[in-house]
Amino acid sequence: MRLNRRVIIFRVILAVGVYCGSISGFRAAELPLSHLLKQQGFEKMRLGELEKLTSSAQNLQALKVLSAAYEQTAYAATNMAEEAVIRTRQVQDYQLLLVKNPEWMELLYQLATQQIALQRLKPERLDVLAEAVKNLNFLIQVATKNKQKDQLIQGYFQLGRALKHQGDTASSLGNPQLMQTKYQHSLLAFTHTLNLDAQRIDAVGEVVLIYRALGDLQSAISVVRNNLPHLKQQHLAAKSYEMLGVLLQEANLNADARTAFNQSITLNKGMMGAYLHLAQLNQLDGNNQHAALILRQSIEVNPVFIESYLNLGAILVGLRQNTEARVIFEQALSIKQEEAISLGMFPSKQLYISHTFYKIAAYLAWLYLQDNQLEKALAVALKAQQFQALDAHLADTLGEIYSRLGNVIEASAAFNQAIEMKNLPSAHFHLAELLVKQGDIKQAKRHLVAALAAPQDFHYRAQAIDLQNSLKKR
Repeated sequence: MRLNRRVIIFRVILAVGVYCGSISGFRAAELPLSHLLKQQGFEKMRLGELEKLTSSAQNLQALKVLSAAYEQTAYAATNMAEEAVIRTRQVQDYQLLLVKNPEWMELLYQLATQQIALQRLKPERLDVLAEAVKNLNFLIQVATKNKQKDQLIQGYFQLGRALKHQGDTASSLGNPQLMQTKYQHSLLAFTHTLNLDAQRIDAVGEVVLIYRALGDLQSAISVVRNNLPHLKQQHLAAKSYEMLGVLLQEANLNADARTAFNQSITLNKGMMGAYLHLAQLNQLDGNNQHAALILRQSIEVNPVFIESYLNLGAILVGLRQNTEARVIFEQALSIKQEEAISLGMFPSKQLYISHTFYKIAAYLAWLYLQDNQLEKALAVALKAQQFQALDAHLADTLGEIYSRLGNVIEASAAFNQAIEMKNLPSAHFHLAELLVKQGDIKQAKRHLVAALAAPQDFHYRAQAIDLQNSLKKR
């Protein structure tokens, strides 16, 4: 399995959600609230911090506590819809707090940040993004008037992000002219950010994304290279070399990319993205053993970097080193989810980490199945569904587990679920095997035809052909 390509972007995603008169007026929004928001501990804390925020002007500590609580609650969400509900509530709380403190820079910033995060989860909410742009323009106006440089930098940066998202949305809606306009305005905001503070490599990362969306990879590379001499801190230079390596790799300049990744690690051995991409370059060269070694090194440096476990385990499975892969996946699942670190951030960092844990658990369940450790396989397959909803591949694995355990009804249901989800060839084959055991040869033949008609190859094709041939006279 090859590692996924990714552009390493350095941005902070803050957890970001109704006030009616006095503090007693704060109540749940009129929407299907997540069970996480209904927890008494959260609601008691929320009301307490909101009371502080309404009874005193610009209580920064109360805002930090409230934001942290929402962040923790959003982290526990298991799907995009649930996280969107949580962020909607936080946005609503902040909007109504803003009525009392209309020029509070930190509140404006937090609100706009969470509006951007909400629109990432619900792309149709263009109104939220427009409101974020309005709030950030006001923040910039106030910060300029009061000569507040730090707030001005933050305002321009988040304005660039909001405008970029508007450009992304315009692109998805098939409006290239509006996309170009929004991207140009976004680039201007990020230029202001970098003119005020060249150390903001998160702004450089956003500019890179815009140029990539415009198909201008050379400009993206130039932006990173031109900003490197201005960086005063070694860890920022390390991140920039990592970003440069990703772009060079995308431009098929693999030797230059390798140099950039090695320079990144030399400056800061904790650059996890550089390890991932060096491993990928070795895989592209057919050197999977060295790729695995690089990923093991990354785990030694950062034992909670969850993506290295997934990619290393996948390589080991590809090398048929299943025992070693199982050990890696078991180690990964021993990490507490709230302590895990990843580079992926879509649709949010929390959901990306949950999805990574899910894939690891699904892999491990399959490996236990191959070793006929059926009880362990079942336990891990069920645990995987704590991270995200069941997909077709894990449904197929569950069907195999239930079949070997003799649970025919559960097995049949799981195989049919995999077929309904993705018309999975392996699920057709496994269901055919089960039907043969039950004596339903006609239906078994039908599923074998479906399995072998699939355009893509699959692991059990040879076995499916053998089974089909054995049934020809029946």
